[in-house]
Formats: sequence, structure tokens, C-alpha cells
Amino acid sequence: MTKEEKRVVFLGPKYTFSHEAALKMFPRTQYFYALTPNEIFDQVKSGEMDYGILPVENSATGIVPEFFPLLVNQPFVVRRYHVKVCITKELFLPIRQHLLARSQTPLAEVQCIYTHRQPYLQSLDWINQNLRGVRVEFTDSTAAAAEKLVQDAKGACIGGDLLAKHERLVRVRENIHDYAMNVTRFVAVSAKHTKIPKGSNKTTFAVMIPDRVGTLIRALQMISSGGMNIVNLRMTPATDDTGDSRVFKDWFVIDVAVHAENADFHALLGRFRENADTLIREVKLLGSYVSGWEEEFAGPQTRPKAPEEPPVDPLKFVEEIIARGESERVEFKSSLRYDYRSRSVNKDLASVVGKSICGFLNVTGGYLVIGVSDTGELLGIENDINALSKKSVDGFLSAFYQVVSDMIGKEFAQYVRAEVIELQGKLICCVRMQTSAMPAWLAEKGGYTLYLRVGNSTRPLNAKEANEYVMSRSTVR
Repeated sequence: MTKEEKRVVFLGPKYTFSHEAALKMFPRTQYFYALTPNEIFDQVKSGEMDYGILPVENSATGIVPEFFPLLVNQPFVVRRYHVKVCITKELFLPIRQHLLARSQTPLAEVQCIYTHRQPYLQSLDWINQNLRGVRVEFTDSTAAAAEKLVQDAKGACIGGDLLAKHERLVRVRENIHDYAMNVTRFVAVSAKHTKIPKGSNKTTFAVMIPDRVGTLIRALQMISSGGMNIVNLRMTPATDDTGDSRVFKDWFVIDVAVHAENADFHALLGRFRENADTLIREVKLLGSYVSGWEEEFAGPQTRPKAPEEPPVDPLKFVEEIIARGESERVEFKSSLRYDYRSRSVNKDLASVVGKSICGFLNVTGGYLVIGVSDTGELLGIENDINALSKKSVDGFLSAFYQVVSDMIGKEFAQYVRAEVIELQGKLICCVRMQTSAMPAWLAEKGGYTLYLRVGNSTRPLNAKEANEYVMSRSTVR
């Protein structure tokens, strides 16, 4: 190993997507693997390894639950706010899942699919359409799935390009993942190399606030008032000894698009100190780093389309998505509660809106446009407004967020942003949803149901599928 080479440990075994991320983030170095995130943190914290590579979240199946508790629940080091093991780099890696076998096998002859739970759920629709009834055997990793094929000539596994190359597997079918934008966010963590690079474009920190009504909104307003773009927000339980567990029980982990040495960020830390007694109990800086897509680390590639961000002109944006019609990321609803057939209020219709919201929250996020028919005809939300006791746009938005709170949970409101605009003389509500940090269940008369957005529709999961989906909120390997 040369003096310049670093020791990099990734979540193994070999030839997984974590391995691929390590190769792209730190080319031409020494690679090792560990089987759990805890092992990686221990090796990085001790200085045995220079960097650790871990998956954080996937755009289709959500957050990796082990990562943030390990990152957040660390004691402070000498420098105020800082933890010892910090995020030092971030990579968004497109995940391309293939059906692989030891030889070119016709689909009709495949008798068993060996797979980790996450790639299985990322390809569930394709499997149901093309291999319905075929036995599925779950493994601890994609590499372990490939090993099963040595003794099964009629078996296939699900994995990526690196696995196919090194295990000499044949691509029976390419790109079987159900979502075009299937991306995993990977980070590099280090305790030895924590100097903030000049090109840092993202900072992650955690705050602990009192568990009281309105405190989260106040904290977010404090951040946004400083002109910083909040990229992501998630919650993780506090398991360290910080604070009073009766009042302070959760860390809120926040990503902002700014360098940690930026004057605006320093001003924000000052406001946090000023409000230490009433609002911000503790602050932990978890890293300031360069964030990029695959091609920015490893040369030009085909970059998947990023989630659409509303431009400065929301009117033009809504006009464009209505003109394009419904899609994997866009759905239309005629109303919130007004039944056009009976020309009266039907509160059961709110559950239809709730289903769509859950579907988007559980997958890649998207847009729900209320006041538009399935064919794109502008109907407006005036009938909904006139049926409310408070006949105004504010009344409609209050009723909408009440649906989210009652049917999905008030904690999910942070992932939902509703805005009412006037389009061709009609009031239209455009709702933007981000992927939630936890599975979103819809409260229905018969209990709770998990919905996913699949293609141009939203479908419920049966008990087995729902259990597998929840279980998939674990590490992709």
C-alpha cells in the first residue's frame, strides 16, 4: 500500500452496491468490507480505517434505519458541536437491478429467485408480471444470493453490474427495477479526515428540541429565515445521555445546502445559542461535505432524472405537469371531498386522496393535483371550499392537512407541501410530497393499510407484501 492510499471499508460482502460506491468515491485504494454498520463505525472511530462507506436511503424503499442512530448518538469531541465520526462525502448512485443466472436461462425455466429483500421489493411489479408463482428465497445479501446459483441451475438472482461482472453471471433480463429513478444515497464517514473541503455544498446537523406543539415549526422557520435551503429532514430517537428523556426524546437530523463555514450557517448557530433555554436543547454538527451524483465522481454516465423542483413561477410549473398528464410521479384528483356524481359532500372521498399521498410518501415522492379530472380537465376546488364552514383557501388547506393528520399521521405533514393557485379562472391545489423517513400507513375503517405508488397507479400491499416492505427498511447489500 502506497503512502497516498487510504483504507476504505464498505458494507459487504464484495460486489455489492456498497462496494460499487466505494470504488467510485475512492478509486485506486485499499478496500475491505464489514458485515454490519456497527462494525464500520467501530473501525473508523478507532482509526483502523480511513473511511467507511454506508448506504443511507433508497429512493424507492426509504431510509436505512441503522445509520442515523450510529451517527447522531455520539459524544461531542473537543471542538464544540462536532462528533468524532463525521460525514465527509456523499454519492447518489443509480441502482440498476438485473435478473442474473449462471447461464442464459429462459424465463419459463426459472424455478427460484434468490434475493435480498430490498432488490426484491424494488423489482416486485416486474416479478409479478413475469415470474408470478416462482419460489422466492431471501438471503442476507445480493452476493449470498449469487452463491446460491452454484448449486441451482434453474435458479436466478437479482443484482447489479458489479456482481454480474465478478461472479460471471448472465443477464437474463436487464433493468428489472420498477422505478426509473431508483437511486441509493451513500456517504463516506471518517474520524481521521474531517477537514471540511472548500467545495463543500451540503451540511448535516442534528438538533434536539422540546416535545411540544409548534417547536419543530419554529426551529424550521429559524433555519429557513437565514436563507438556507433545507434539503432533507428526518427524526431519530435519542439513545445517548443528552437532555431530559421525559422532555427531549428525539434528534431531528437536517441537511442544508450550504458550506459549514458559510456566514449564514454561523449566524444560524448563533440563533441556536440564543434560543438554547427555550427551543434548541442541543446541536450536533454531523458533517459538511461534497455531495454529487455518480458521474461527478466517475465520469459521464446517464444520470436519472432528478425530482422536479417547482420553479419560481408555480403557475407555469402546474400548467406543465397538467399538460403532460398523469405519470409515475403525478396524479390528478377531482376534489378533496366533493362528489360530482351526487353533487354533495362525500367525506369518504378524502380517503382516496389519503391513499395517493401514502403511495407517494412510501416510494419516490411526487405531485398530487386536486381540482383536475383524470383527463386533465380543470374542475377547480371551489365546490370543496363552498362546503366548508370556513369558505376560503385557508379553510381548504386546513381541511387538507387535517386529512393528512387524521388518516396518515401528523408527523407526516413535514413531507407534504400544499399550495393553491389560480389557473384559467379555477383554483387548483398542487401538493408536493417527498419520500417519508418511515412507512406511511393509511387509517381505514378496517384498520391500517400500506400503499405504494406503482407506475401510474396506487395499490395496497397485502399482509405479506407490507411486512416485506417494512422489513426492507434495512441495509441494501
